[in-house]
Amino acid sequence: GTETMSEFSESNDTSTEAMDSASEGISLSDTLEGADTFMETTPDSSSEFLPDGFTIEETDDFTITDTNAPSLELPEVKEAAELRDEAIDRILEDDSTYMPPDSLARMEGRKESVSIVPYNGDGIYGTHHFENGETTIELVRGTPEMMRVTALHEHEHMASYHSEVAEKHHNSTLYTVLVGLRDKEYIVDRDGEYLVCRDFGKNLNEGITQYLTEDKLSVEDLSMARAMGVYPFATEAAASLSEILGRDAVREDFYGGSANIRNAMESLAPGTYSKFAECLDKASEAPDVAARREAMQEANKILNKLAERKAAENQ
Repeated sequence: GTETMSEFSESNDTSTEAMDSASEGISLSDTLEGADTFMETTPDSSSEFLPDGFTIEETDDFTITDTNAPSLELPEVKEAAELRDEAIDRILEDDSTYMPPDSLARMEGRKESVSIVPYNGDGIYGTHHFENGETTIELVRGTPEMMRVTALHEHEHMASYHSEVAEKHHNSTLYTVLVGLRDKEYIVDRDGEYLVCRDFGKNLNEGITQYLTEDKLSVEDLSMARAMGVYPFATEAAASLSEILGRDAVREDFYGGSANIRNAMESLAPGTYSKFAECLDKASEAPDVAARREAMQEANKILNKLAERKAAENQ
């Protein structure tokens, strides 16, 4: 997109688009940037032990950091695992009752790849990527508080409702992927090129993710999260939805794949749900301030109507 520099604009090449098709990231600005980190296979610290020119292919089941040999475990691997365990334990403690069996298995299995990567100046704190049933999380090196906030946010993505359908065609595969409330459709051709056909509900999903993250943080970590300014408007909107529709309604949608928010909005007028989701995207990503402000006002109007409707129902 043509964001201003303060938005850490991404180059619009296919590699960024490609990753954007299936990644969630936390960024300094209120926007999600494509996670380029997946494109360059970043040499991880384990390769320091290998002779030049020899790298372990991802397909091998062998990794230098064998968990059965703690003496070989690198400090960063241990640190990533600790951040992961702390985040997963916290999420399960609060919200496991909303999760279907496959999500519980994904969280309790702790099979995802979690790594800590250096900051590269693009405003991204972390990324979550889900494809072919595999979860990859990258946490950017920062203060301990920042990393705890990021680990919790990315693992909220992992805890959210997942559905992935791959339709194989003659020379391409069509993927339809739902992670939380974000609904994506993209084609991967035989050369591995990605074409994004649909990406719905990105900022709505990010707002709910961050709202659920902030709901679980200690006082210190919460003030850090606010200072990080992760999807601030969408997070406020998610908190409002939780107040209006009830905390269960939002959690059932995010973790359980139900449609409480959609149904409540559609009952106001058909098309309201997609309009609301688009407003949250524009409020974060529209290139000019006026368009952002207008989108925020539109989103707030919908929330106000919803609140009036609920108040009338509760009379």
